[in-house]
Amino acid sequence: MKIRPCWRRCPNDCCFQCFPLDWSCVDQLEVLPALYERIYIADAARLEVIEKGRQRPGVIELARADWLVPLTVSRRVLAALRPYPSGLHAGEIEAIALALQQRADIVLMDERLARTFAQSKGLQVLGTLGVLKQAYTRGLLADLRGALDSLRARGFRFSDTLYQQILSSD
Repeated sequence: MKIRPCWRRCPNDCCFQCFPLDWSCVDQLEVLPALYERIYIADAARLEVIEKGRQRPGVIELARADWLVPLTVSRRVLAALRPYPSGLHAGEIEAIALALQQRADIVLMDERLARTFAQSKGLQVLGTLGVLKQAYTRGLLADLRGALDSLRARGFRFSDTLYQQILSSD
């Protein structure tokens, strides 16, 4: 899988939760800083991804990434989000709170419950597949089908219908 050179970044800030590990599995971590000017990670998400996920592929690269900006979420912002839906993890809650706090353009997450909650707070949400599609459309990803197949091979689940939709909307 080859990454094409980046010719320009989107003028966006984004916050992410845990999905960048999925990117490291398909050797696509470098697409994220090519797409977004600033990429923030909340303390709880960083703990969940980097500290607790030490054995997962890509964690070392993610821990060393100079494009990833760790930030602490304000207690006031966290309190304003309450009540949280049952089933949300601390990393998801803090990623949503951080996106609101930083007025990020996008919050990157894949879990359905977290995505729905983020959208209910007025945030634009994009998941792994959407970012891959965005990278491909902007010329940063040479092989969209290969990236999707690689994700699937590593256990990332999405329907055949969605697979075909992503590929057919080239």
